[in-house]
Amino acid sequence: MPAKPPPMTESDIAEFLLANPAFFDEHADLLSRIRLSSPHGDRAVSLPERQMEKMREKTRVLEHQLSELVRYGHENDKLSQKFVRWTTRLLGERDPAGLPEAVTTGLRDAFDVPDAVVRLWAVDDAFRDLPCAASVSDAVRLFASGLSVPYCGGEGGVGGTEGFADWFEPAPASLAVVALRDPVRPDDAPFGLLALASPDAARFRAGMGTDLLEQIGAVAAAALSRLRSPA
Repeated sequence: MPAKPPPMTESDIAEFLLANPAFFDEHADLLSRIRLSSPHGDRAVSLPERQMEKMREKTRVLEHQLSELVRYGHENDKLSQKFVRWTTRLLGERDPAGLPEAVTTGLRDAFDVPDAVVRLWAVDDAFRDLPCAASVSDAVRLFASGLSVPYCGGEGGVGGTEGFADWFEPAPASLAVVALRDPVRPDDAPFGLLALASPDAARFRAGMGTDLLEQIGAVAAAALSRLRSPA
């Protein structure tokens, strides 16, 4: 008695259908007779209906991705407009002594930053009485020298409370700190710091993107370099 052939497996069926693409052309009635479970209920649907459901699901995913891209585009447009408005304000400030206030007030107004502070060292004698020229600790200067990218996070990571506690009232839950460097000689040691503060711990958090903060720092440094003492 001849041995029975082994039963067909799901893989065998799949390989057969892939190897015979004309199978359903020759047995078109099977398409309407095959019933598949629907992910949207207990009812069974035909193979063409199931394929349509799959296509609709893919379409919904693509529509969601497209809406996200559009939303990001609108957000980027708004940020660009805010950045231009803030930069224009700095360019329009004729008095160098008014630049620190223009930087910080402009950031509060344009970007809804709750608080912002500028600290500069090695300023010209004509500007030594400005609040931005208040003395800072060696720890703060050392911290600034080590900043290759803006710092974002809690105050504890910025030289401790000794350096920053008296900059803001009340103490912030999160900070963004940007080193201010000479725009012509960016490899030189920084001549100041720009610090942004928020009571929201998630506003400036470790690991967030800092491209915009770097651009803000570069423009602020270029404007505030007018207050530096001659080399």
